[in-house]
Amino acid sequence: MSASDQITFVVRSEDDGGYSAYWDDPNCGGISTQSDSLDTLRSEILDAVRCHFDEQEHPAKVFKAF
Repeated sequence: MSASDQITFVVRSEDDGGYSAYWDDPNCGGISTQSDSLDTLRSEILDAVRCHFDEQEHPAKVFKAF
């Protein structure tokens, strides 16, 4: 993945009142995270993206789809 690419997370509300988000990497694997609030979920997503990608591969845009 190049730095100009974008990724889109699918966000779901959970039965317990929390939220989960996932992105399936078409090349294998992906990222998933969860939180109790949408505000916190946003920062959890960005943190997970930073951990998943090397700095040179970090996508330029990260979207959330509900």
